[in-house]
Amino acid sequence: MYNKIETMLQKHLEEAEAYTVADTAPSALRRGEGTLRDYYIFKIDLCASTHFLARREHSTYLRLVHTYLSTVDQITQQFGAESSQVEYAGDGIIAYFPCDTVDAVDVLRAAYYCRYAAMQMKGRHSNFRGYEFNTKIVLHKAELILAKIGPWGGTRVTAIGRGLHFACKMESCVPAGEGRASLDFGKAVGRRFSRFLAGDYEEELVPVIPSTPPPQRTLMKPSGFGLGAALAQPTTVPNSLLAQFQVPPRPRSIADMASVLYDNPTSAVATPALPMERRTKMVRHKVAWGVIQAVECGRMKL
Repeated sequence: MYNKIETMLQKHLEEAEAYTVADTAPSALRRGEGTLRDYYIFKIDLCASTHFLARREHSTYLRLVHTYLSTVDQITQQFGAESSQVEYAGDGIIAYFPCDTVDAVDVLRAAYYCRYAAMQMKGRHSNFRGYEFNTKIVLHKAELILAKIGPWGGTRVTAIGRGLHFACKMESCVPAGEGRASLDFGKAVGRRFSRFLAGDYEEELVPVIPSTPPPQRTLMKPSGFGLGAALAQPTTVPNSLLAQFQVPPRPRSIADMASVLYDNPTSAVATPALPMERRTKMVRHKVAWGVIQAVECGRMKL
């Protein structure tokens, strides 16, 4: 088996090296080859479903997941998601909307209706009692690689890339029942539909650069030559400049050397840290479900 694994690794590595990223149609890709495309990434997960389904029968799991996944899949496809790119992981779905044929606002509408469908499942069946059907939704825009790789590499094109990793990690910032969109997705939405998104801010520590000049020391400005002339007139020199000419005493031991480095103003160890202050920064967007609902129901016009 060890030799077989070595053969497999070498074979697939050679495939990936022979065919890299090319500018071609997805249908013309060969195994191990990929092409770049811009996508809107939509990810939705049910919250706390693992705990709810842990003590339920397998038929309950099948009934709940089939109803939920099939409905969400059909909604996303009606709004332009590619049927060949949808991914399922437990009760989570990742759908891909091509940017060249789908508007970002339609992706937001698809997310709204998927969330609405999940909420409508509450109490629809007796086995669903006690479950809230809250969702977590992530929206992102990124350049992905369409590639023929993996076990289906000979027959199927799969979307991969760093943008997918970013979207999956962003889910950890989403509270139950809410949705988050990346800044790139927000730019694609545009100003006209900016009310569909609100700012999501975080605090960060930023160094404050002092605006006041360094303190000055008074010295004697020479007016001629010789030692007497050097004591004739006073002048001011910044402390930082004076520090360059201060020679510390020669250390006699390692302990003395450490003391010199600490006390020497030109040493990196002695450089004082800049004061820090807290500032808020928008890191992503919150999806305004209430605004989208008001527009979809006709109670608000854009």
